Amino acid sequence: MQYLGLTAGSVSPFGLINDKEKHVHLFLDESLKTAKRLSFHPNINTASIIISYEDFMKFLKWSENQWEFI
Repeated sequence: MQYLGLTAGSVSPFGLINDKEKHVHLFLDESLKTAKRLSFHPNINTASIIISYEDFMKFLKWSENQWEFI
C-alpha cells in the first residue's frame, strides 16, 4: 500500500504506475521470458488482463523502476 497504493490480493506489476519515487524493485520469474502472453490483475483482484510479453516489457521500461529476472 505504501509504495504501490494497492491492497493485499490486488498487487500486480501494473502497480508500478503508482510508484512515483521508484522505490519498488520487481523480481520476475525467468520462465516468463518464454510466454507469448501474460495475465495480471489490473491493480484490482476482481479482473485480469492479458498482455503480450513484448508490450509488458515496454511497460516495464516505461515505468523506470528496476526489475530483473530470477
